[in-house]
Amino acid sequence: MEATGPYSAKLTLRINEETWPIEETITGFIVGVMAERSDDVPNMHHVDLEIFFPNNNSIKDHEVTITVTQLKPYIIRSYSSAVMNPPEPNPPKLPAPNEDTLGPLAAVVMDRWRCDLGIATDGDADRLGVIDDQGQFVHPNKLLVLLYYYLVKYRGWQGPCVRNNSTTVLLDRVAAGLGQKCYEVPVGFKWVSAKMTETNAIIGGESSGGLAVRGHISGKDGIYAAALLVEMLAVTGKKLSALYREIEAQYGALSYAEASFTMTPARKLALQQYLFEQHACPEFECVDHISREDGCKVYFTDGSWVICRFSGTEPLLRMAAEAETDEKAQSYIQTWKAFLSL
Repeated sequence: MEATGPYSAKLTLRINEETWPIEETITGFIVGVMAERSDDVPNMHHVDLEIFFPNNNSIKDHEVTITVTQLKPYIIRSYSSAVMNPPEPNPPKLPAPNEDTLGPLAAVVMDRWRCDLGIATDGDADRLGVIDDQGQFVHPNKLLVLLYYYLVKYRGWQGPCVRNNSTTVLLDRVAAGLGQKCYEVPVGFKWVSAKMTETNAIIGGESSGGLAVRGHISGKDGIYAAALLVEMLAVTGKKLSALYREIEAQYGALSYAEASFTMTPARKLALQQYLFEQHACPEFECVDHISREDGCKVYFTDGSWVICRFSGTEPLLRMAAEAETDEKAQSYIQTWKAFLSL
């Protein structure tokens, strides 16, 4: 979709109700849309729609109507729309907008339309997944850093930020470089929201893809985050990948690693006793301190870290680590795996 000047594009879909009733499938597929702008910016464009499914089947040439209305003086150069929560796979799994599920959207961005941005949400639209102009999945850690950087540097907002204990410390570096503070809280968005309220923070988020922004609701809103992301590209006139390189050039690059392990109730109970009652932990080198406020998080003297904690929503043991190199981050995960015989 393209719109220039003081215009914004509003998308509506009409699908053959005999085949795909819209009330049943509007949150059931990934959509890639593109319309060419004509010089006189007509009110209506009719374009082809291709619906991509995880098994690479598709249904083409259904009618799409795009209504262009005068709204705000932003320039939206290119836009790829995605409605996440595809048809249930076999075996079924959670419809998370992550690197494993967004391959079809990446294909739309790169192979089909050469878009600047691909956007997806989970089923209830509280978490955001993004494909950049290079066709690469943008980890939620990066999205949180990008949006905080944009709001402070380009929008002129002032205030701290909040992240949970499994989210990138690059956010801390950016906050410090901009004369602000970053607060760490346990996993769970209630902790993020509470700390944002307490400190009047600009933004708060988690590595799972949820974030909140000051002045909006106190909970996660993927649609609002997506709109802010599109605004960021329009206002700065820069590609998403270029903006992140700008941040890395100033604050350095960090590598993030994560892993999850399914737990039986008995295995979970045994590990909980071992880790949090006996305070078992691998013998890492160069440890600054260890926190057991939420799981077991090891902070190293060079600023890197690794955490091992049980999910509060799934029968999983989760691990995450961050360091200057991918090899070091992965080594922290491997050390925990060996220590727990996973």
